[in-house]
Amino acid sequence: MEERRRFPRYDCSLKVCYATNGIASIEGSTIAKDISKGGLRILVSRIIKKGHTLRIKISHPEKDNTVEAIGKVRWVNEGLATYSPMIDAGIEFTRIKPSEVDALLATVQ
Repeated sequence: MEERRRFPRYDCSLKVCYATNGIASIEGSTIAKDISKGGLRILVSRIIKKGHTLRIKISHPEKDNTVEAIGKVRWVNEGLATYSPMIDAGIEFTRIKPSEVDALLATVQ
């Protein structure tokens, strides 16, 4: 299978809060499994589907602040046990300050 990622991914354990848009927003908190300049991989509620837009807040591990971003769910892996309420998802950043993602990457490289 051909690698389609534009940026290298780095394993991490960053705290992430996410929410969908809309009146019936789905919210959750989780730990990112990996991150790159282009996005991150997190566990999300099974209700989240490919194509959903998420508001994301990533806790900076070395500073007392959060990095805010907007991302789009590019893929979900529903191969986890069917009884699990969570699924793996790849989130592509659609809006994030480059300097903030660089600061996060500096802590995990």
